[in-house]
Amino acid sequence: MSKTLAQLSALFLLCLAGFGLKAQVHSAEQIEVELVAETTTAVPGETLWLGIRLDPIENWHTYWKFGGDSGEATSTSDWQLPAGISEENIGDIVWPIPEWTPFLDSGLVTFTYGHEVILPLPVSVPADFQGDAFAAETTIDWQVCEVICIPGSARFAISLPVADSPAIDERWREGFARARANTPVPLGEHELTARFNRHDGKVSVMVQAPDARFADVDEAWFFPTRARVMKYAPYRDVMLEDSRIRITTEQHNRHPADMTELDGMLAWVDEEGAWYGYDLRPTLTSVAWDHSIEVELIAETANIVPGETAWLGLRLDPAEHWHTYWKMGGDSGEPTSLNEWDAPTGAQIGELQFPAPSWLPFYDTDLVNFGYEEQVLHPVAVTIPADYEGESVEFSTLAYWNVCDLICIPGEQRLSITLPVGEALETDAANADLFADAREQLPLDDHDIRPLIAVAGERVSLGFESPTLSFDDVADAWFFPEQRRVIKPGPLRDVSVQANLLQITHQQPRRMLDNLDETVYGALVLEDAAGERTAYDFVNPAGIADATTLAPMATGFGGSDSGLGGLPLFMLGALLGGMILNLMPCVFPVLSMKALSFVAASGETARHQRNEGLAYTGGILVSFVLLASVLIALRAAGEQVGWAFQFQQPWFLAFIVYLFFTLGLSLSGVFEIGTGLMGVGNDLTAQKGYKGSFFTGVLATMVATPCTAPFMGPALGFALTQPWLVAMLVFLSLGFGMALPILVLSFAPALTSFLPRPGAWMNTFKQFMAFPLYASAAFFLWVLGNQVGVMGMSLVLGVCILLALSAWLYQRRHVVGPIMRTANLAVGVATLFLAGYLMQTSFLQTMAQADADLALGSGEYASADFEPFSSARLAEYRAGGTPVFVNMTADWCITCLVNEQSSLGTERVKQSMADNDIVYMKGDWTNEDPEITAVLEEFRRPSVPLYVLYPGDSAGEPVILPQILTPAILDDAFSAI
Repeated sequence: MSKTLAQLSALFLLCLAGFGLKAQVHSAEQIEVELVAETTTAVPGETLWLGIRLDPIENWHTYWKFGGDSGEATSTSDWQLPAGISEENIGDIVWPIPEWTPFLDSGLVTFTYGHEVILPLPVSVPADFQGDAFAAETTIDWQVCEVICIPGSARFAISLPVADSPAIDERWREGFARARANTPVPLGEHELTARFNRHDGKVSVMVQAPDARFADVDEAWFFPTRARVMKYAPYRDVMLEDSRIRITTEQHNRHPADMTELDGMLAWVDEEGAWYGYDLRPTLTSVAWDHSIEVELIAETANIVPGETAWLGLRLDPAEHWHTYWKMGGDSGEPTSLNEWDAPTGAQIGELQFPAPSWLPFYDTDLVNFGYEEQVLHPVAVTIPADYEGESVEFSTLAYWNVCDLICIPGEQRLSITLPVGEALETDAANADLFADAREQLPLDDHDIRPLIAVAGERVSLGFESPTLSFDDVADAWFFPEQRRVIKPGPLRDVSVQANLLQITHQQPRRMLDNLDETVYGALVLEDAAGERTAYDFVNPAGIADATTLAPMATGFGGSDSGLGGLPLFMLGALLGGMILNLMPCVFPVLSMKALSFVAASGETARHQRNEGLAYTGGILVSFVLLASVLIALRAAGEQVGWAFQFQQPWFLAFIVYLFFTLGLSLSGVFEIGTGLMGVGNDLTAQKGYKGSFFTGVLATMVATPCTAPFMGPALGFALTQPWLVAMLVFLSLGFGMALPILVLSFAPALTSFLPRPGAWMNTFKQFMAFPLYASAAFFLWVLGNQVGVMGMSLVLGVCILLALSAWLYQRRHVVGPIMRTANLAVGVATLFLAGYLMQTSFLQTMAQADADLALGSGEYASADFEPFSSARLAEYRAGGTPVFVNMTADWCITCLVNEQSSLGTERVKQSMADNDIVYMKGDWTNEDPEITAVLEEFRRPSVPLYVLYPGDSAGEPVILPQILTPAILDDAFSAI
């Protein structure tokens, strides 16, 4: 009987429970509201979770605990509870993450739930609760809104049987689970740190995570829990990084000035649509956060004294792998600056100071940045007027910076700091170390280091010497110019260190600045073996170094005399050198055609032939006088130029290519320009024939200058150090020697009997001689490509094609009508104009050698056979007792190229260098290079090739080798070293 009674009692209780759990739903046109429980029973000693279910219709919403720009949060009040339970047992509503809801097209934003939501509400059931059922009533108030808001209020009751264990109500399982999944992690249960600042009318909330949990964030929001802190729209800037989030909005116009804490919630959604939230309490900071960087305006002192200088500092702390920039960013980047200061009237603001930067190569490129990879402080001095009477001072400024990794992100933020006014400056202990470290890193401007700057055709050499400072402990050094287009920072950076002399060599930038004596200034940074750095500041320190300045830097010994002694002997050497020039490949095509003209003129009178020879000689002598005059005048004006200087100018090489190609077309029969120009033919008048001979001499001189024959070097070196008259005698001797073979032939007609008789073969030979001219044009085109790159070379080649077209059209002028003749003439004139225009464009600007090698794919300097010439490296080798063989060469020097192929490039010579431990250095004079010019002049050899062998003994005299080399000559010289 008792068992049956117990079963009936249990059934009765379940029926009561079912009655108590019956849904008490308040239904309105816009929403359903209901008080529900997560379980079907209440258990003493455990938390009973009630829930307010709000289910608005489509396009309507309810509100979070703070509604944003409008709306009221859902709330409960007037609880009626069983005996033994008070309102203290009722906890606060647990609010799931709301939605950020812009209000139509206004600047308003509300924090809402636009869907069914359960707001969990914890109730603590006492462990000694004695009742058979938990019955409670409360009033729930809400707002439901679309364009308008409709408030609602209703009384709700709920009753649950008391049991020993809870049972989940399946109707609400999913709703409570969804609410908990979207509930923010409470304060104290996560490791996020949060700060906020207010600058320039904006409020920024900055959240730092200890890990990369923000890496997949798609969008983020900060929901404050109080009004009048920030505006939520229309301005809202979100910065997302792997471990940081910064959310910035406009500051509310009634933002509390004394607020130091800001309660709220960070919410974000990841790329897969999952939501996350964290309750936060950001604290006030003066730090500003931007992409991958912290920025702050700080003070060295805790106060400021009127009339006394105090120090502020801009602190920049980039994230790992990111960097900021020095006052000049190097190959990219912009410097940090402070602008638009807002300070008391009469306040003095100093210049932003930059600690010594670091040399930052940009990954696998040749680019280099000048900047800071770690935290840096930029000090700035400030002084307020001595009669300032306020209790505090606010300084505000607009900070600008670049922070870069693979990309550069410019940043801008108005920063401010307020300091109380005191009677004596008091150091701020929190910032003292930062300012002390910054001062230690500032470049010193009180020093006796003297800079020496040499601009070379391919390099810029920066020398630094001091009578008191020793560089012996320097392990590495860098020079940071304050302007671009002074050096090319990478890839070449050669550092040479001696006791009181340090030299840093870089490649010359493609577009070197003019007037370097007025614009080259910057910081020299020295680093010892322990990594300690010292920096020195240079402000407009030096002018361009001349040859006398460079000579001590390049070598430690005097020049070497040629041993010829006396003007007559130098004139004899020039005469012999000029005669040998006729055998050089660059002159041979012109000379052979001139000789051919004597065959064609074998029927002319002896007088006519002598006049032809004299005209040819006159053309050579006049050309040598003009060339020597220009050369001497340039040197007198301070230019570092030497023999064949015109071939260092791309426009001249382009002109030579045009000329040789056009002459080749004429000899090939594409068109006739008058054979008198080349001294060939006998159908012109005597006057035209002499004119042709004269200009043939001019042409021979022009194409002879890339070559340097034996005996020429000492003669030219002597001439360029003498007065104008003496120099001209030497140059005239050189020209006369070059003209002598043809002159002898013209005065000795009997010698023509040894030449073939005139005949049809002459036309064939004339056409054949076009090919040496084409070859010469191709050679000079290759030299041009080494100077200006593929693009410039290709454009000159394209003009040659147009010249060929114009020549062909010109030849057809007699077989076409007047209109076509006019068109032909227009094409010819346009082509000539294009040829002239191209010679003065940027496409024919000299490139640094490394750029030219890259452009043509030669990669010469990548060779392991030699080291690019550096006077500092030469001095270093000599000081270390290492013998050095120096080859001064140029791409346009035929003699140099022949020696390279026949001797210097042979395995025998290479092995001989290796056997005798000789370092091979090559100086390329293809482009202007004052450093190489200075060495050439030191040995009185203003031309290439120059071959100098320096013995291992630094006191020994260098040996000058002949200009025509053989493997045997080199082997003997190397073995005797």
